[in-house]
Amino acid sequence: MAHDKKDGPVSLEMIVLHKSPKARLLAENEDVDGTWFPDSQMSNIEVVRHTKGGAMLGKNKITKAPYDGAEIIKFDIPEWLAIKKELV
Repeated sequence: MAHDKKDGPVSLEMIVLHKSPKARLLAENEDVDGTWFPDSQMSNIEVVRHTKGGAMLGKNKITKAPYDGAEIIKFDIPEWLAIKKELV
């Protein structure tokens, strides 16, 4: 199914598992491994809170949150990308 890139934005709130210079590995909850999102497709990024410090993250619990907790961010992405990532 083709999607028009002019579709409206979708607002999401996810946990940041990892950051690279151009993308972020994000998860909907602490028990999944996450999906990479390019920073170039994200807008209105806002840190809303943090997870518990030192919490083990991901399906196999191999990623440890920083001492002060992993960031939980709210952000917008294009609807076509949310559909592609199976988030809507």
